[in-house]
Amino acid sequence: MLTAANKNRLTRIIHTAAKAIGLPTPNLSDLNSKLTKNRAQIIAHNPTHPLNPFFTLLPSRRRYRAMGWKRSKGDNAHKRRNLIDRHPFLSTWL
Repeated sequence: MLTAANKNRLTRIIHTAAKAIGLPTPNLSDLNSKLTKNRAQIIAHNPTHPLNPFFTLLPSRRRYRAMGWKRSKGDNAHKRRNLIDRHPFLSTWL
């Protein structure tokens, strides 16, 4: 996850590179959302991936069901922690 300082630094680098090559570049949030959606689609379409069961389609077949965990100190906190321990890249999603 990016800190505010790192995000600003990266935005400046992207802006400078865009000026150097003379082409517009997407902003950081658009790029992040595109990459996140692509990664989620890859996981959802791969039945052998360990996180595939977490991606179930809603009856409309257009959107995926959200994970049912709350950010609280309740009984689900240990499940969330165990999942993050097994799959560290999920810490940005949960």
